[in-house]
Amino acid sequence: MKTYHFIGIGGIGMSALARILLQKGHAVRGSDLVTSYVTEGLQQAGATVFTGHTQENIAPPMTVIYGSDVKEDNPEFQAAKKFSLPTLHRADLLAQLLQEKKALLVAGTHGKTTTSSLLAHLLIHAGEDPSYAVGGVACNMQANGGHGEGDYFVAEADESDGTFLKYGGYGAILTNLENDHLDYWKQEGALNTGFAQFASKVTDLLFWCADDLRLKQLNLPGISYGFSPEADLKITTWRQEGWNIVFDVTFRGTSYRNISAALIGRHNVANSAAVFGMALTLGIDEKKIREALTTFQGVKRRMEKRGQKRGVTVFDDYGHHPTEIRATLEAAKAAAPEKRLIVAFQPHRFTRTRDCFSAFKTAFGAADVVVMTDIYAARETPIAGITGEALCQSVSRGHFVPREKMAEFLSGILRPHDVVITMGAGDITKLGPELLQKEIAPYRLALIEGGKSSEHAISLKSAKTVAEGLNLDFYAVKKFHLTQEGKWSIEGQEKNLPDIVAHLLECDIAFPIMHGPFSEDGMLQGFFETLDLPYAGCDYRSGPITMDKAWTKRIAITHGIAIADFVEFYTSEKKEDCIARIVSHLKFPLFVKPVHLGSTLGVKRVTNQQQLAAALDEIWSCDYKFLAEEEVIGREIEFGLLGDKEITVSSPAEVLRGEEIYTYEGKYGAQPMPTRLKVDLPPALAAAGRQAAATIYRACGCSGLARIDFFLKASGVWVLNEVNPMPGCTPTSVFPKLWPAEGVTWPEVVDRVIISALYRKRSQRIPP
Repeated sequence: MKTYHFIGIGGIGMSALARILLQKGHAVRGSDLVTSYVTEGLQQAGATVFTGHTQENIAPPMTVIYGSDVKEDNPEFQAAKKFSLPTLHRADLLAQLLQEKKALLVAGTHGKTTTSSLLAHLLIHAGEDPSYAVGGVACNMQANGGHGEGDYFVAEADESDGTFLKYGGYGAILTNLENDHLDYWKQEGALNTGFAQFASKVTDLLFWCADDLRLKQLNLPGISYGFSPEADLKITTWRQEGWNIVFDVTFRGTSYRNISAALIGRHNVANSAAVFGMALTLGIDEKKIREALTTFQGVKRRMEKRGQKRGVTVFDDYGHHPTEIRATLEAAKAAAPEKRLIVAFQPHRFTRTRDCFSAFKTAFGAADVVVMTDIYAARETPIAGITGEALCQSVSRGHFVPREKMAEFLSGILRPHDVVITMGAGDITKLGPELLQKEIAPYRLALIEGGKSSEHAISLKSAKTVAEGLNLDFYAVKKFHLTQEGKWSIEGQEKNLPDIVAHLLECDIAFPIMHGPFSEDGMLQGFFETLDLPYAGCDYRSGPITMDKAWTKRIAITHGIAIADFVEFYTSEKKEDCIARIVSHLKFPLFVKPVHLGSTLGVKRVTNQQQLAAALDEIWSCDYKFLAEEEVIGREIEFGLLGDKEITVSSPAEVLRGEEIYTYEGKYGAQPMPTRLKVDLPPALAAAGRQAAATIYRACGCSGLARIDFFLKASGVWVLNEVNPMPGCTPTSVFPKLWPAEGVTWPEVVDRVIISALYRKRSQRIPP
């Protein structure tokens, strides 16, 4: 047994080696300027750790380990020389340990830690019992280093100080090559040469990313991987499903489909594909590989979830280079596309900030809000003109805040559903816990019910259902009521219009649960636009379109969606002329319906000209515009839709009507017509229906929510019936029933609608 002393034992690379030596049975001690969870973990593992560097910490016999940041005048380094003790650079110690195993190295400007941690986890899951030394604490192992009895040693090969050239490896993954650490390499050409030399030391199994132009120009041997058509291991498709990625690859004549990994972003698709290919080549069972990718829990400080409070989710990420920042933020935005993304960034090192200043300007494009603070020096001396404030001024949507005031500033702007990422390689990692101790204000929400239309009573029932879905920890609710006579009240107290406006302006968002004219038709939405108040549901443009059934049909035609043949007419026309036009263009039986009413109000089925004339006499006072359309023989199928930027379409539901018309009583009466949820249709037919629903939702400019109704003919043709931009949400309505069958709770549905409204307001804001 030997004794090893680490100068700077709390460093991520040093502590990994210390853990390995402890597990190999050696005595380990070391010092660092401050204590941390890393040093505390080492003490629990059996190491002796001193705070501060002093000569008294050094005593023979021992081997002293140091890193590139340790200077000649360090008192412990001086004491080691005084006692003529053996000293080893951290990289030399790692090189010695690697010689005992088949080294599997991961190098590259970005992605080393995630890729190496994923590879180590996979080998452990497959029973290979590897040793590993990675650049972060892997959550599955709760460590950054470990000694195993197996053949393999997974190690992160760091190019920052050129020490990766000390390693030889059985296999390696090269993720990418970009300018960084030019304080050491000085010139781009020297960095390129360094990577080429590293690759030449790999004896058997080199994987390199074919998407990286600079790696490609090195003419490397081995196996290329990536999205490039020229890659040996080619990623053919990929998608992000929430906080997970799913992708397909082809490799050596075989297609591997639906590989899932618990990571986000296109960059991690490439990293995961490299690990997948290397594991296959090592002979690991495919099932074990897939299991490992789905059970990988990530790495601390690599999009590490730090906690939630009042719907705000806080992540912490080590990203400090513009490329890393851009990839991480774009991936986070893809995972939560409609939520507000707030990044709190601490620049790292004056030299990196100077060298990458221009690239930083565009790195934060996916963020909605950027809060930036002073540069974390990391022992560097300041450079004139290179400051966090100067960098912040160059970034869109940037706010500069001194580090000590960041928690207070952020807590003042955070609201439920926000996603916060604290980002950087310095002490910004401490900000997340600080934020989670702060109070976060709820949204002030105006819940608006009633309305002047004939669907007033339905609005009251729907509003009650929505209110039951509101999380009162997220929303401070104020109820507004509009009578059919046009009178307003707040919480039961009648108010005049100026008072209503004043109270609305005190709210953060409006949620109008109203149906029909002066509700869904854009009138109320235009009022909210005038007040600059975000509001849930259709906007002032899509409301008039979807409430006019004739307009909706014409839009459907332009997008290749089938409709029933129809004729539209106005009450300003003579009834005799309307009848003549209908009879000359359409065949009986047909339906006559007002274009602006919902809930099947005023809809009449007629089978001859006499019935047509009687129907027009009866409904002439319901609306100023009507349409007549031919009857479609088919099943009545409905889809629910949620979202704005990201649309979710429910499985189809079928109305099992036993009469000719799905009447008002059939929808909302004491004995409503039954519906069948998640109708069992052939997959291709169901997919076509969902696609048609999404197409018309987009084409009409819908937002937040809608229910879209179709007739499904026996021939498999989907025929649009109508679009309901604020569907009924009563206890008997179809729309609320659709989502639990999809695994989405009603409170989650209500949240989704509100999140979409806030997103729409941010995305449509026109700068002055």
